[in-house]
Amino acid sequence: MLTEEGVADMKENFTALIGSQLPLPTEEQRTRAAEQLEQFYFGDEGFSTEDMQAVVDISLACELRRLLSDVYFIQQADSFARAVANFSNIPVYFYYFSYNGTGYIEYGMMHAGETSYLFPKGILGPDTDTNSNDGKVASQLTTLWTNYPKYGYVL
Repeated sequence: MLTEEGVADMKENFTALIGSQLPLPTEEQRTRAAEQLEQFYFGDEGFSTEDMQAVVDISLACELRRLLSDVYFIQQADSFARAVANFSNIPVYFYYFSYNGTGYIEYGMMHAGETSYLFPKGILGPDTDTNSNDGKVASQLTTLWTNYPKYGYVL
């Protein structure tokens, strides 16, 4: 959980704390990128916990939500996909699962939330009725995931 001291530290040292986590070659680039991230996520007011939409739980602990999702998950996946696409002839399939159904919380779909649509489990999983929205999403997602090994591409 982000403590009061952690919030105060983040407000005061956002650029240094976030910049140090960015995989850029120079300190100047990391600082500039961190400034841009703070502006993008929090606007002119700077880092704040007032707008919790800027935050996504990636675990049971309360973390800096969208920001840490991007820094620790999306940025890494994007970098890997770009490296494969740029340095090999292997096709890259990349997706972002965003659906306001089972597994959705106030700040968006939970990390790995699509897995319950691929492998539904009893009362905690999505509605498996094929006429429900959850059922339609599960069917479409299953088709996408199974077409790749079956055909070598996604329909």
